[in-house]
Amino acid sequence: MSDYQIPNPPALPRTSSLAVGSLICGILGIIVICLPFVLSLIGIILGHVAFVKVRRSAGQVGGEGLALGGLITGYTGIVLGVFYTVIMVAVLVPVFVQGTTLAARRGLDKANMTQIYASLRLYADAHKDKCPDDLSELAKEGVLPPGDVYVCPNTDTPAPETAAEIKAGRCDYVYLGKGLKLSEIDPKTVILYDKPGNFKNYINVGLAYGVVIGVKAKDIAEACAKKNWILPKPRK
Repeated sequence: MSDYQIPNPPALPRTSSLAVGSLICGILGIIVICLPFVLSLIGIILGHVAFVKVRRSAGQVGGEGLALGGLITGYTGIVLGVFYTVIMVAVLVPVFVQGTTLAARRGLDKANMTQIYASLRLYADAHKDKCPDDLSELAKEGVLPPGDVYVCPNTDTPAPETAAEIKAGRCDYVYLGKGLKLSEIDPKTVILYDKPGNFKNYINVGLAYGVVIGVKAKDIAEACAKKNWILPKPRK
């Protein structure tokens, strides 16, 4: 009987789990847009570690191709992540800036109207509580000189330089206080508001008790309906 034995086949190299993980993270880094940098970076680190271990294992560990695939997809994910970030910044920053700028203009508009009301109060105190016939009277008597305060910051209306220009219409606010006495009218009576077109679907409204309130509304009628304000008819 022969003592010859058939040699056992050489053991197949085991696949590196790091290489597998590198490829998975690399692929997910491309697919999952919200976390491209994190997953891709993990895939790159695992890929480099796996690649070195496979090379140094003398054939005991396999997965060099998987590690290489993880590196390729990982770096691709980084590039795509940068691209996604640039696109998002280009889209979102102008929207944010526009929103911030619009809010600032609304605030300046409200400040203008508050200043106009304060001047109306000063005028009324000097005229037996009676409001002026129109806002140009404030400029004529030096209570509120012509300037930017009479125009909405969200329009291109040139600031009036004289009382005559205010009277002629170079003013972005509708005034309803003609002939009224501040002490005798309902506090919820509207005496000043933004002209149509100053803002889109938004209007600042000045009430008789001295508060200017911003309302999301297409016009003064809608604003008054929402807030139960009194809108007096313009007097001739």
